[in-house]
Amino acid sequence: MSSPINDNSRYILNALAQVASDHTQHLTLENGKVVISKDRPQLAEFEKIDLLIQEVAQNIKNEPEMLKSLKNSFKIIRERDYTPTIRSVTWTSWHKLGPEIKREIRSYLEPGELLTVHSLIDKMTHSEIKKEESQLIADWLSSNGKKKIPVDKLVELIQKAGPALKRVNGSTFKNVSIVLEALAKYCPNLEKLSLSDCNQKLMDRFCQLIDDNRFSELKSLFLLDCGVNDAFLKSVATHNKKLEKLKIQSILEQVFFTDNGLQLIIDGCEQLKSLDLMGCKQITGSAFQSIATNSHGTTMESIYLADCNQIPPAVLQSIVNHYTNLSSLNLYSCQVTEDFFNSINSHNGLQKIYFANAPKLTDATLQALVIRFKELRVIELHNCHALTDVGLKSLMDGLENLESLQLSKCKKIKGTTFELTSLLPHRANLTSVFIESCNELSDHFLQFLLTNYRNLKVLQLLHCPMSDHTMQILSGSTKLEDLTLWNCNDFKGIECLETLVNLKFLNLKYDESHFTQVAVEKLAKTLNILFNYDRNTNSLFSEEVSITASGEKRLNPPKIIA
Repeated sequence: MSSPINDNSRYILNALAQVASDHTQHLTLENGKVVISKDRPQLAEFEKIDLLIQEVAQNIKNEPEMLKSLKNSFKIIRERDYTPTIRSVTWTSWHKLGPEIKREIRSYLEPGELLTVHSLIDKMTHSEIKKEESQLIADWLSSNGKKKIPVDKLVELIQKAGPALKRVNGSTFKNVSIVLEALAKYCPNLEKLSLSDCNQKLMDRFCQLIDDNRFSELKSLFLLDCGVNDAFLKSVATHNKKLEKLKIQSILEQVFFTDNGLQLIIDGCEQLKSLDLMGCKQITGSAFQSIATNSHGTTMESIYLADCNQIPPAVLQSIVNHYTNLSSLNLYSCQVTEDFFNSINSHNGLQKIYFANAPKLTDATLQALVIRFKELRVIELHNCHALTDVGLKSLMDGLENLESLQLSKCKKIKGTTFELTSLLPHRANLTSVFIESCNELSDHFLQFLLTNYRNLKVLQLLHCPMSDHTMQILSGSTKLEDLTLWNCNDFKGIECLETLVNLKFLNLKYDESHFTQVAVEKLAKTLNILFNYDRNTNSLFSEEVSITASGEKRLNPPKIIA
C-alpha cells in the first residue's frame, strides 16, 4: 500500500506543474522553501532545489503517475532555463550515473569545468578518471566546436581528449594552425574534420601533416574557402584511403585546384561515397571523363556540383550514367539543357535531385526525368523560369514515391489546371512541401495540394497568397507538425488553425491589418506552443507593422495535483 503524500511534496508538485505550464514563471527558494517567482533563481539555489525535488521523488516513489508528472515537469523547466543545474551535479558520484545522464551533463560543461575535472571527481581511481575525462572532453569538443575558446585552453583540452577525439569542427576556432598541430600530435583516431578560411600557408602545413600520416583515419573532410590546390589533393588521395566524404566548397573563390587534382581524388579514394564541390567554378569536368573505366565508381552515393557551371552537359550525363549507386545529385546552376535526360539511362537508385537557375529546364525535361527516375523521393526546383503546370503535373502524377517538393521563383507555374478531386493512391507519400515566391501560383493550386495530400507533415509557404477558404481546407491537415506562413496575406483569420493539434513548430510573418498578436497568442495557448515575437516597424510608414512569431511545441504539462 502506498504511503500518503506529505503536504510539502504536494506543494512542490503543484509548483512544478504551474511553472512548467507558464514559461514566465520560475522556481526559486525563500527561507529554504520552494516558491514561484517571476525572477530566475540564482546559481547557488539550483542544487538545493534539486535536493528538494529528489526528496519529493522519494516520497512518491510508489505513485507511478505522480512520479511521471514530476519528471515531466522538471524536464520542461530544465530544458527551458534550468541548464545551470547540470553544472552543479555532485561530481563525486559521477561514476554512479548512467550513460544518458553523463551525455546530458557533458553537453553543458564549459572548458574551465572540464580542466578542473580531476579535483572534482575524488572517489574514482586514477585510471577511471583518465578514461572518463578523455571521453568527456572528446564529446564536448565534438558537439561544441563553434564556441570561442582561448587557444591555450583548447590545446589543453585536445591533449586531454587524445585518441578519444574523433570529430572536430574547427571552422570558427581562432589560431587554427595551433589547433591543427595539436590534433595531429594528440588525436590519431580523428575521423571527421571541418575547417574554413585557411590560407595557403596553413594548407601547405596541413598537406605536410597528411604526408606524415598524421590524419590517416579521416573519413570526412570539409574545407570551406580554404586554399586547396592540386598538391593538397594529391596528398589526400595518397594517404587518406578511408575517406568517405569530401567537401571542398567555395564562396569567396579561394580554391585553386584543377581537374588534375580532382582526378587524383576520384582515382585514389576508392571508398569515397560523397563528393561536394559547391562553388568550384574552375572545374571543367575533364576529371570525370575517365570514370567509365574506373572500377570503384560504384561506391559514390551523392555528388553536389552546385555552381560548377563550367562542366558541359555531356560530362554531367556521364556522371549519372556511371555512378549507378548514386542516390543524391545537386545540379544547382549547372548546364542542364532541355534534352538533358534523353541521354541518361534509367536509374532506380536516384532518390534526391536538386535544380536551380536552369533557364533551359522545360516541361519536356521533367517528363523525361520522371520516366528514368521512378524512385525519386525529393526534388527541388528554384528559378526554373521555363517550367509550367505541365511539367509540375508530370512530377506530381508520375513520381509515386515523392516525399518532398520544393518550388521557388518558378514564375510560369500557375496551378490552375490541377483538378481538386483527382485523387491518386500514391499521394499519401508526399509529406513535405516548400513553396516560395512563385508569383503566378494560384490559390486554386494550394487548395488542390491540401485536398489531395492529406499526410503533409511539413508545409512552408512564403509569399503565396491564401484565401480564407484555403485556410479552412488547411485546418483539415491535422497531421501537420511544421507550418510556416510568411506574408500569405489574403486571409483574415487564423482561428481555424486550432484544429492542428499535432503542430510542433509554427512560424508566422504577418501584419496586424489581417490578424493581431492577441489572435496569435490565443492560437499558441490552444496548441500549447511557446512563441517568440520579432516586431519590425517600417520607420517611414509607422502604421505598417510586420510581426514574426515563431514557436515550438511544449511538452504537455502535467495536471496539478489536487
